[in-house]
Amino acid sequence: MRVELVLVFFKGRRGDIISRLPNGKITLVNRKSVTKPQSGEKWLCRIDFEKPNFAVVTPLAKIVKKEIPKLAEYECGHRLPLNDGIREYIELPEDKEPEPRITYFTGVCPECLKKHEGAELSEIDDFEVFKTLYFEQRDKIKEQLNRLHNKKIELRNSAILMIPEKNITGVIGHNYVDVMDCPYCGRGKIPIKKLEDGQRFKCNCGAEFTLVVSVRDKEGDGYIPRHIEEAYSYSLHLIDHRKEQEIEEDIRRIDKEIDELKEKLKELEELYNKKEKEWIKEELKKHDVVEVKWNIDETGVGKVLVKFSDGSEVKGTVDELVWFDDEKHNELAELLMKMGRRDVKIEEMK
Repeated sequence: MRVELVLVFFKGRRGDIISRLPNGKITLVNRKSVTKPQSGEKWLCRIDFEKPNFAVVTPLAKIVKKEIPKLAEYECGHRLPLNDGIREYIELPEDKEPEPRITYFTGVCPECLKKHEGAELSEIDDFEVFKTLYFEQRDKIKEQLNRLHNKKIELRNSAILMIPEKNITGVIGHNYVDVMDCPYCGRGKIPIKKLEDGQRFKCNCGAEFTLVVSVRDKEGDGYIPRHIEEAYSYSLHLIDHRKEQEIEEDIRRIDKEIDELKEKLKELEELYNKKEKEWIKEELKKHDVVEVKWNIDETGVGKVLVKFSDGSEVKGTVDELVWFDDEKHNELAELLMKMGRRDVKIEEMK
């Protein structure tokens, strides 16, 4: 069998186009060759014969740079062009095309989603499409809940007044003022030093405040010392009750929105559990499976036992994936990974 290898051609001293073998021998192009490489070109060549001082080759195919196609593969099985902003190339014979580089994505492709645009989740039979849309809606609700929680915290913080500190250099820790002006009338004096934790003070203008002391011991485990002097660190602030009344309606409105979203999230999760159970049941029936039992240790490694309707069973190995010795169970292995590591009995699934 004749050897084939890639050679780079250049112009020799006499002006001939030549190359060199890896062992250093001068390489000449076979006179019978139809193709004649140019200087600087790279070619896949076949060695016709070798002599002590030279070799003769026949160029077979020019080596060129070709862009590697990139594809996105989704759980629906569809592949679509992927533009990640990075262009990569590979050197190949010009008559060959590079293998596409596949990136796998969870969920279904945009084209499948578009087909179900506007449909109610409960009406979607394709579980992969349903699952993708479910997670989109679930995440959107969670984002809304997070924004509302943050808004609620922001409103509550607006009713907290920070107590100024004395401008004294060389003092370590807090050194709060003894008296603070009322932020509403400017004339009333709030006796910070005389107030105790939780004590309420009412200004002559009608504004009311409660002093709150936050303390932390040296270990920071939440223990509250009996005296401020025992604390590793502490801070003082005032609760502005007038501001609390102003934001009370907004807090109630936010709480109502949060409750409604939580109820919507609960209904969504119940629908997902129902759809997932139906999908698992139908998919296992396609493989004549009646029971799946997992035996996994704390590292996630172990075995899975699958029982079939004819009474036979098969054991698989589990690590990051699921493996069966017989390749005919490869599709079943993929299904088990999708459904998660849960024990299932078809007869118990309602």
